[in-house]
Amino acid sequence: MSATTKLSAKGQVVIPADVRRALGLRTGQILQVRNTGSGVMLTPVHDEKSGRSTEELLAEIRKIYTHAGPPATLEDMDRAVERMFAERGREDF
Repeated sequence: MSATTKLSAKGQVVIPADVRRALGLRTGQILQVRNTGSGVMLTPVHDEKSGRSTEELLAEIRKIYTHAGPPATLEDMDRAVERMFAERGREDF
C-alpha cells in the first residue's frame, strides 16, 4: 500500500483514510515516530485501552457469555480471587 501526503506548516501529516482503515488506526491513536535514516517510520503503540466504552465492552461480553443462575455475591467473588492467587502460589493480593 502506498500513498502520498503533505507536511503542514505545523509539522503535521495526514494519514489517508484507506491506510488508517487498513491498519486499524483510530482517532487519538499514539504512534511511535522513528528516523530510519532515509525516512520516517510510524508504528502504532498498542496500549491497554481499547478505546471502547464500558457499555460497549459489556455488550461484547454478553454476546459471548450469558450467566444462568443467581448472581454471585461479593463473598463468592472474594473466594474466587483467593483461589486464583492460591493456585498461582501467591498470597499477597
